[in-house]
Amino acid sequence: ALPIYGCVEISRGCGRNCQFCTPTMQKKRDIPLERILEEVKTTANEGSSRITLVTEDLFLYGAKDPRFVPDKEAVVKLVKSVANVPRVKAIQPSHTSLAPVVADPSMVKEIAEVLIDYNWYYHGSKAIITSETGLETGSVRLMRKYMTGKMLPYKPEQWPEIVSQSFGIMNDCDWYPLATLIIGLPDELEEDVNATLELMDNLHDYSAF
Repeated sequence: ALPIYGCVEISRGCGRNCQFCTPTMQKKRDIPLERILEEVKTTANEGSSRITLVTEDLFLYGAKDPRFVPDKEAVVKLVKSVANVPRVKAIQPSHTSLAPVVADPSMVKEIAEVLIDYNWYYHGSKAIITSETGLETGSVRLMRKYMTGKMLPYKPEQWPEIVSQSFGIMNDCDWYPLATLIIGLPDELEEDVNATLELMDNLHDYSAF
């Protein structure tokens, strides 16, 4: 039987220090591009033409800024390089975050132009890109208490707007985020739940999982 998922690690750790998530507590380390491409070549040559890029955040590959500002050149080079490996037919990023989308929409657009030609998933007959991302809560209070680094380089107060803006930018690129929510965080109050419900209402017209 041929392998169906060609998982290639491109980075590990995150560094945002969200209190509920072990990888975010770990310093982010990027795998050198040369090593990634060797892994992709080996995987493709062994029969897995669908490459899963394993990472906590594709958009922060190569980023050195302590406030988590993305390095567009590094990310675009990575994606284009993987796409150029012979026998690669599809590329699937495992995880992305939302704040870098707002920080550099042009990066997302350039990546999407490559990934849509190497898409893995469809919505009906429409080719789409997707990746898992943490929405978590609409509560600014809980964001500040448990995950104050999640929205860097922005402030916790900007989180609901960051979510809406990033969904819009991604949808413009045929990118449908797969968003996770956390219900029942310690000290969650009715007002926090209502803030999340309000955010859900604001996202109603976007395409997402």
